[in-house]
Amino acid sequence: MYWFAVYVFAVYCFTSVHLKQIPSYIPICKRDQSTIDDCVRHSIEALRPRLAAGLPELEVPGIDPFYIPELKAPGNNPVNVAGKDLRVTGVGNFTIKSLSVDLDTLTIKVRLRVPKLHIDGAYKIDAQILGLPLRGEGNLKIEAVKCDADVVIFTEIYEQNGVEYLRFTKLDDNINIKDYSIRVDGLFNGDQALGDATNAALNQNRGDFIKVLKPTIEKTVSDLLLEISNKVVDGIAYDEVLPKGIPELDVPGIEPLSLGQIALARGPQGAKLTAVVNDVKVRGPSNFIIQELKSDLDKNRFDFKLLLPQLDFAGKYKMDIQVLLLRLQGRGNITGSFKDYACNVTMRGHKEKRGEDEYLQFDPFRVKLRVGQSSIYLTNLFDGDPVLGPATNRVINENSQVFLQEISPVLERSLGELFTEMANKITSKFTYKQLFP
Repeated sequence: MYWFAVYVFAVYCFTSVHLKQIPSYIPICKRDQSTIDDCVRHSIEALRPRLAAGLPELEVPGIDPFYIPELKAPGNNPVNVAGKDLRVTGVGNFTIKSLSVDLDTLTIKVRLRVPKLHIDGAYKIDAQILGLPLRGEGNLKIEAVKCDADVVIFTEIYEQNGVEYLRFTKLDDNINIKDYSIRVDGLFNGDQALGDATNAALNQNRGDFIKVLKPTIEKTVSDLLLEISNKVVDGIAYDEVLPKGIPELDVPGIEPLSLGQIALARGPQGAKLTAVVNDVKVRGPSNFIIQELKSDLDKNRFDFKLLLPQLDFAGKYKMDIQVLLLRLQGRGNITGSFKDYACNVTMRGHKEKRGEDEYLQFDPFRVKLRVGQSSIYLTNLFDGDPVLGPATNRVINENSQVFLQEISPVLERSLGELFTEMANKITSKFTYKQLFP
């Protein structure tokens, strides 16, 4: 019955960052591991005054009071008990003891406390608990204090029509109640003496009684939270749920960095390449380290050197490549990683007049790359040949520098075009004087 405390986090924490048609009063949290925990927590606190009435724009019901149509033990449970039309008050006074969101694994952990809960409604029971035969139906009242909930929520990303969406897949919960009192009317066909004696026994043995019901409570919590939470996120793109980049400047994020398509068709120095890699996503760019930065405002020129400790990439490939005496053919998935990835970037810009103001417009960036270590793996080489495929992957990695020399110019051009577009989106929002007062 005490899943309501957990519900506060699972629905409202995540609705605080969901953008179905996001109301202006809901703070937005970006996809940034360094800020996501505090942002989600502050979002929940900002929503607290509205939680009692609910968030109708996101199809989220109010929580204080909160109504539960039915709470029922599974059919295979030896305790045949059900609650109906339950009215719960006190949930709005929840406190968040701890909260963490892991953006890599999409795992959410939260610890909540509700200082006091009052529950009243109807019940029906036919069971034997602690040696007591309990049969009857009627009204129940529960007063609970210090209701704690530890919750772990698991999610996944799925793709539909080329768009990524978020889905909650599993919820593990551990609910503990420091103390409570319970009163049930209507036991034993309304026999007052037996009813009073049973209520006294239930309260005297309330620790053991709640242990018996705990699995039922936690199972109900998990099922109900998953259903409600998935209704909230249904049909919302992941990039809207947790926006990346700088949405207010129309700048996409770089984690992961999407390169779209990389195409090669050339044959220098004995190497013939025809290759296309699609849907390339690179993880790790946000961990860049600026090693050197030089600027010349008179010429609107900026030169900097970056170090990227590790980049992991994945995509779809189709290729026909001949390097030295080796010919590679196939189509499938390509994955790999680069370590100690150095990047030299030169940015040159010029002023453009728009009305009475001047703006900075960048020319195409010049990007030069150098990879320290690399590993590459391609599936389905030679139509999935179990011998030639693994052998070819070994040869590719043993000669990875030769392979990288061939793709670096195209990769440098793709990155230069992408970074130029991002930079010009930013500078187009500000006048030159605003950028460099």
